[in-house]
Amino acid sequence: MKQIGIDTNNYLVYEGYSTWGYGLWPSPTLIPAHILSFNEDTLALPDRLDLYKQPYIFIDEGYDPVSRIRKGRIFERYESQTKQWHVHPHPAGDELHDKNESTIQKRLFTFQAFNFHAHLQHKEIIDPYVMLGTNHHYTIWSIVDAETCVSGETILYLKSRKVFGALPKIDYQRIKTAENRAAIKEKIELVAKDLNVAAPDSVVDRCREAASAVLNAYLLENEYLSKGKDLGQLLTTVRESAEKYVVADLAGVLAKLHSRTKHTEKSARGTRSVSEQDAELAVQALGVILIEIEWAVW
Repeated sequence: MKQIGIDTNNYLVYEGYSTWGYGLWPSPTLIPAHILSFNEDTLALPDRLDLYKQPYIFIDEGYDPVSRIRKGRIFERYESQTKQWHVHPHPAGDELHDKNESTIQKRLFTFQAFNFHAHLQHKEIIDPYVMLGTNHHYTIWSIVDAETCVSGETILYLKSRKVFGALPKIDYQRIKTAENRAAIKEKIELVAKDLNVAAPDSVVDRCREAASAVLNAYLLENEYLSKGKDLGQLLTTVRESAEKYVVADLAGVLAKLHSRTKHTEKSARGTRSVSEQDAELAVQALGVILIEIEWAVW
């Protein structure tokens, strides 16, 4: 089985089979990787780049900025982590060794190739994607294709996934009361937090809650309402009293999308599940609502 060995003293990389290897030069880019299901509600990523915390390492072997396709291999952490290797001196290393010996011994942090397709079947992952990086800095990639080479390794072709929408810049000073400012800021922050790390259902829910808080505050502060109401109940007031027709239509879209996240609604009406495109639409709808009521600018 193909393995990758990393010298933690200088981060030089070796590749080989079993306990025998050779140095890779130029040294490849190694990135923490996480194979996840698109339907997972939350993602648990490591906070640091410590090798011993990484379940998988992605070896970057090329990126096309036009197509946004990235090619590489993923190795999984070896069960005992460090392993004694017999390796040829690294081209970039300065190891002292007996000139009569062609190899030297080094203890390396080890990752091994794994069966990617078997992993998906075992974990019952139907719609997989890959996250590269850590909890603080990461990118999201869809798997375009996967092929197996003669050495048994899986070569992945990843496409950069478009990040869910972008919220506009909100001017909280335009919200009159401190109570409304705090409530809306909390809801918007929850949306921003879920944008890249939550399932589409969760993103839609967050956007719907934020839109409800925004419209309630807007209508109350402008004396179109005397008390708060649910988003679905606000549509008539937004359209007829406030004469915000685009806002009313977008709020209606959010209400419909939110209903599709409910199992009872899908069973009763036979509606499809919420998709990534629906989640992106929800974020954009919330952003346009904020702009239409003049509480935000792009």
